[in-house]
Formats: sequence, structure tokens, C-alpha cells
Amino acid sequence: MHPVVPPRAEYTLTEPGRGLRATVDLMCEWTRHHIEHIESARRPFDA
Repeated sequence: MHPVVPPRAEYTLTEPGRGLRATVDLMCEWTRHHIEHIESARRPFDA
């Protein structure tokens, strides 16, 4: 914590969190690659 107004805190990932980051990054990359298909599959359910 930093004694400022407004209050501010800094966070860091734990070792397990850093290990998971590579997996999350790959999932984000997969999503960006397939976003058109994902959005087209959602349309019938959003209508």
C-alpha cells in the first residue's frame, strides 16, 4: 500500500500465477485467431 490519496496498491503475480500466464496468453491468441467464427456462432443466440 502507498499512503496517498486516493489509496493505491500494487500487486504482483505469484509463481503459480506466472506459470499460468503462458497458458492464458495462448488462449488469448487462439481467441484472436478465431474471433470471426466465435462471433458468427453467437449471433443466433443473441437474436
